[in-house]
Amino acid sequence: MCAQKAREEAQETLKHSLRPFEEVKASFVPTNMSRDEFNRILKLMEKRITINMKRFNTQTRFVPLKIDEDFNVGHIQSKDGKVKDFKTRKAVEKYCKENHCIYCEEKYIFYK
Repeated sequence: MCAQKAREEAQETLKHSLRPFEEVKASFVPTNMSRDEFNRILKLMEKRITINMKRFNTQTRFVPLKIDEDFNVGHIQSKDGKVKDFKTRKAVEKYCKENHCIYCEEKYIFYK
């Protein structure tokens, strides 16, 4: 019941409360800062985004997990003895559906 209510509230927020950032910039009112300071901060934000995007790479893998009758969670081993993992969500979901297991999404961020 609570999850359903939270889901409905989140959908309502997404539908009615979020606005495009261009609209936020257009509706700026200089109450706590001047328009010049606001524009300077916007330029810094845009500059940092383009610079920071080049400073790291990400890698995502999906790892199936088994749960035993005592609710212990463990990795599933592949034939070569390593931890089984998949590169796509679709592949791991198919595997888990066929083998009655769950999966975990692991995301790695490599900073340059």
